[in-house]
Amino acid sequence: MSLKQQLYGGHFTIELINGSDNYVDASTIREVPDNQEVFVGKHDDTSILIDLLEKVPESDLIKAMEYHLEDIMYDLKKSIIKQNDQVLHNDTIRDNIIYHRLSILTEDECRDMYFALIRLDEFETDIIITYNPPSTHNADANEHERDLKTFVSMVKSFTLVDKSIFG
Repeated sequence: MSLKQQLYGGHFTIELINGSDNYVDASTIREVPDNQEVFVGKHDDTSILIDLLEKVPESDLIKAMEYHLEDIMYDLKKSIIKQNDQVLHNDTIRDNIIYHRLSILTEDECRDMYFALIRLDEFETDIIITYNPPSTHNADANEHERDLKTFVSMVKSFTLVDKSIFG
């Protein structure tokens, strides 16, 4: 099982949840923008996305995350979130990284999505890491906490290996 997954031609690495061997690099099956890495689960509907984005001017982490989530929420409201769904947001800041849990509650299931914002100030870059665990029918607080803990561990493994990616 591969521990470190190379990203962006080896300029970054990350330890994907459950190991790289459990994912397919989406760029091998569909077009993926140059600023994005996408991995989809081989055995379930899990996905992990890493986006290199231009740093937004907001210095407050929560406001910066809200700024990035505007586009994401717009897309989700067109595709996943239905009118009667309940949407909950929860932010946690640890070690100068903001973690955001978005929960979409329907009649049948709870769909959680986890986002992290890492800021590389010296390169004027924001990195959004997104984790979509499999949807659950009756997730409890312990499962949510376990998913967040697993996600935080993955985000902490994200490492800049080669700064030449920034020119």
